[in-house]
Amino acid sequence: MKKNLLIVTSSDFPYGAANSKLLRLMGAGLVEKGWRVEVLLQKGRTNKGEKIIPGRAGVENGVQYRFFGWKLRPGNFVLKVLDTLLANSGVVITLVARKFQGKADVAMVYNHSGMQNLLVLIVCKLFRIRCISYVSDWINRYASFPKWHQQPKWFDFLFRMKRVNMWFDALIMPSHFLYDFYQERGMNQEQLYILPTVVELPDLSEGRDETQYPRKAEVRVGFCGKPTWTNGGELLVRAFQKVAESHEDSELIVMGDRLDDPDLLPGLKKLAAELGVAEKIIFTGMIPYERVGELLLTCDMLVLPRPAGKFAEAGFPTKLGEYVACRKPVVVTRVGDIPRYLKHKESAMLSEPGGIDELAEHILWLIDHPSEADAIAEKGLQWAKDMLSYGGAANGLDRFLCSEFGRG
Repeated sequence: MKKNLLIVTSSDFPYGAANSKLLRLMGAGLVEKGWRVEVLLQKGRTNKGEKIIPGRAGVENGVQYRFFGWKLRPGNFVLKVLDTLLANSGVVITLVARKFQGKADVAMVYNHSGMQNLLVLIVCKLFRIRCISYVSDWINRYASFPKWHQQPKWFDFLFRMKRVNMWFDALIMPSHFLYDFYQERGMNQEQLYILPTVVELPDLSEGRDETQYPRKAEVRVGFCGKPTWTNGGELLVRAFQKVAESHEDSELIVMGDRLDDPDLLPGLKKLAAELGVAEKIIFTGMIPYERVGELLLTCDMLVLPRPAGKFAEAGFPTKLGEYVACRKPVVVTRVGDIPRYLKHKESAMLSEPGGIDELAEHILWLIDHPSEADAIAEKGLQWAKDMLSYGGAANGLDRFLCSEFGRG
């Protein structure tokens, strides 16, 4: 008998940011395990990219999805509010309809908003649908909501983390930090499940010839994601300046941007110019999701210099899974659960957060020790295959969703 999972989210789907890829691969893995997975979208897409979404409903990797408001999120404030109202109304109606159709065994919410989580939770409680929440991270207040008018979103997030989540039948989270947080607040171990991230293993059989961003140096160091403070953007530029001093024939490619902060990349470019490495750093800005994987494979090593903080302890970087899946040696800071899975000079180079000199030293060590770097890359890839591939991750997730949590 086919099992039914409804995923309710305000994230872009099926393509866009890292969270959309996580949901798509999670759903694809469960489809292979015999689940019927349907994604109900609480708002239109905010990241159009170059991937064409043909209609308001479709199927991707066996996962069904449906938009209830605009397919592309409008820019006008009034239309945004209308989009939210239409989409959430459609989500509620569909949840109820699927219950009466016998197609709502479990509902999973992936959304930072406490109020939108609460809406889905109330509907599920009223109609006896088992409901879980995916708790992806702990947002850094001033990095995510730097402007005064964004502060209500921060309190809405706290309402979700400290109040609303306690009423779900179960929680899925990426870290032991969040696991301990909710266990200390009274939730049972049976209600909590750790899923660091999920990745799709790329085709590594062929090399990549890059035409848009061709290599101009012997060594290419790569980074993907929003190069914000929480991802170590400035730290990366400063560390690379030290790398370039010791190894002149090197370059850094930074893939990504933050759409709601037009000053982010100009600020990093200005810093690069001040440090004398502007010509050695490529800032691609926002690029389509499929291009990220292609560009990662053109790099010799990949770097993720997250600083220390509650946000780093609580979350697990999706991009780290993508890094190791590319069979590239990775330099990453020793924060959160990362040291639980990766060992220094064995499956990654682990650096203390905030240490510019140490970060640069680890990059240079990989440049100077190519055989050891290859071995580290192979170990990292094996970890991705064993722990993070969406097919393997679906085995544990399937068992958890079929368990007795929230019953009785």
